[in-house]
Amino acid sequence: ACTASGGRDESPEAAVGGELTAVYFGTDRNRRDVSNPEKFYGEKRGVYEHGIALVGGAQKHVKNQLTSVEPLQSEDFLQQLQLAVQQAPEPTVVVFVHGYLRSFQKASKLVAEFSVNTNLQGVPVLWSWPPPSNPAGYTVDETNEKWSRTQLAQ
Repeated sequence: ACTASGGRDESPEAAVGGELTAVYFGTDRNRRDVSNPEKFYGEKRGVYEHGIALVGGAQKHVKNQLTSVEPLQSEDFLQQLQLAVQQAPEPTVVVFVHGYLRSFQKASKLVAEFSVNTNLQGVPVLWSWPPPSNPAGYTVDETNEKWSRTQLAQ
């Protein structure tokens, strides 16, 4: 339920080593550049969204890549998550909440690597809140973390 493999040579999978790791996510970050998965979400507050991010290369110990970010409507997200949990070797979900100074891109890659390196038998889910990338912004971080609690609870 966590990986997909194979594909034609022009596919994103082929470009990053043949396997993708699906990371289910929830976030209240702002959308930044929807044409580029590596820059899809920014550091500011946005509307609450959830979906699936695909990370390639986590299995090959090479530089991994966030190949796609697909926000989903609530009903579709819950259906796909439920199906992934049902199909997983262990019907569990591991929710990862990143710390300060972590971009959506880096957090997604970290969750994918964790999933692969620990041979996670359940489904990885990332909660990504909007911390600034500047250590001087810890006050903003603290505010954003508190603001994100309601969305995380959802």
